[in-house]
Amino acid sequence: MITNRLRYLILPVIFVGIFTSQRVRAETVRNNQRTSDISVRIVASPITLGEVTAPSFGTYNVSSKSQKVTAASGLKVQVKDERHGKDVPWQLKYSLVVADNSKEKALAGRTQLFIGEGRLTADGTSLPRTQYQPKAISLQLNEDKHLVDTVSAKATNYEYGVPKENIQLAIKENTPAGTYDITQVVTLNIVPPAE
Repeated sequence: MITNRLRYLILPVIFVGIFTSQRVRAETVRNNQRTSDISVRIVASPITLGEVTAPSFGTYNVSSKSQKVTAASGLKVQVKDERHGKDVPWQLKYSLVVADNSKEKALAGRTQLFIGEGRLTADGTSLPRTQYQPKAISLQLNEDKHLVDTVSAKATNYEYGVPKENIQLAIKENTPAGTYDITQVVTLNIVPPAE
């Protein structure tokens, strides 16, 4: 009886040992690799901003009354468009920014810039208003707005100009004396086609 029991215990142990002691071997198949190059080409954008001229303002006295002063010079933005398919229009956005820790922060809420509608020329020729949509904008510091949208873009050299008479700066009463430098930012955007 004991030998029968022993036989039933030894046989399963032998079978388990046989099945668990097998090793799996992996071999590298020789000459079974392929390589190919990955290539990338980075080129300059075919549409870029050229010269951008900021409006300037003169010197004014601190006043107990609000002032609205006209610019001493106008705004000019050049765009060069060398795209092959010029069916996609472009737009310009405009903003005024100051650093958070600068003295110019004193102007926040105390000044407002008004830029009237400008004129767009293409390759030296004035475009009809059906080809672009100028915007009259009013903005404060750290705010951005659309300045002009083109309807079509067929030329290569564009210039958007706003004469000094169409640019005014509103200054609130008792603005602290000082020389203030504000950064204008003009952004060129390609307008994606409507889906």
